[in-house]
Amino acid sequence: MPAIAKLSDEDVKFLETVFPGALITKPEELNVYVSDASLQSGSPLCCVLPERVEQVQALFAWADEKRIPIYVRGRGTNLVGDCVAFKPGLV
Repeated sequence: MPAIAKLSDEDVKFLETVFPGALITKPEELNVYVSDASLQSGSPLCCVLPERVEQVQALFAWADEKRIPIYVRGRGTNLVGDCVAFKPGLV
């Protein structure tokens, strides 16, 4: 299945429901999440900031159904690009 280029309005509404006040979609705010300490960069569709296990579970179930990759990120100090969204996905 090809990667999606952007999230649908329905997708954003779902994510806003699961992550109230913790969903980043504005390009200027996503700039922080396009790379790590390596020289590689990507283009995340959005970034979510989960606070509860249930949010992570809902996110993974939804992303699996939609076939959207998830890139797990900590502080962004990784040197090999593991948290970089090489294909459009969620950080």
